[in-house]
Amino acid sequence: MVVIAANAGGAFSPIGDVTTTLLWIGGQVSAFGIVKILILPSIMVLVVPLIFAGFKMKGFAVLRAQISMAEVKREEKMRGSVSVFLAGVFGLVMVPVIKTVTGLPPFIGILISLAFVSLVSINYHRNKTQEEKDRFSVASALAKVDVSSILYFMGILLMVFALQEAKILSQMAQFLEHNLESNNAMVIAIGFLSSIIDNGSLVAATQGMFSLSEYPLDNSLWKFIALCAGTGGSMLIIGSAAGVAIMEKEKITFMWYLKNIAPLAFVGYIAGIVTYLIQSYLIH
Repeated sequence: MVVIAANAGGAFSPIGDVTTTLLWIGGQVSAFGIVKILILPSIMVLVVPLIFAGFKMKGFAVLRAQISMAEVKREEKMRGSVSVFLAGVFGLVMVPVIKTVTGLPPFIGILISLAFVSLVSINYHRNKTQEEKDRFSVASALAKVDVSSILYFMGILLMVFALQEAKILSQMAQFLEHNLESNNAMVIAIGFLSSIIDNGSLVAATQGMFSLSEYPLDNSLWKFIALCAGTGGSMLIIGSAAGVAIMEKEKITFMWYLKNIAPLAFVGYIAGIVTYLIQSYLIH
């Protein structure tokens, strides 16, 4: 359920998931526009499977979670973590605000937020030894960044741009438009594909397939892509970064997830789509 919750929560925020972030940076969606339209469908993506899962848990999972949290709190030794966490959340929330107010690109807002977190950390640990200061510094945290993942996403984007320049993506868009009844059917199919193929690469591909002149800022196509690509990855444990992390940390197998969680994720995915379509019909 944490996997489903993480993907559902990230879909409606311009800084919550790589799919929506790509669309936001690319100028396909605005921060307020995407939150306004997708927050309710994203909530349904989580709430509907959570209701079904609740009948199975019968309180035991909740008790186990409470015990686990108690153990985590006892093991947590670093003071000031709440302050730094709140500073980080505040900084992330300010990224779209900075972009909207100043017009600066999002990465500038991220760097400003990182500097703010660094100042909070420096201020909290100012009276400690230099060794402790270094241990809790932003520089120490950046040294632990997974560079291979960054290179992976850079490779994907470079590949997509190469396909776009070769006009292959535009030909693919024409093929899909001729063979599928509607854009909605195509986007729903993209959601299913995102459970197998990295959703970031799929969204980057759609950005090359459909032009902003034909589908301008905050067009319903882009918002539907953000919802389906962002939440469709929950249907398989390999379909999202959250699923891969859970698989590694909790040793959950692919087949166990497919048997126990995939049906719940599918129900939530359909619930989110239905909610979005009904909402779009009522608004228009």
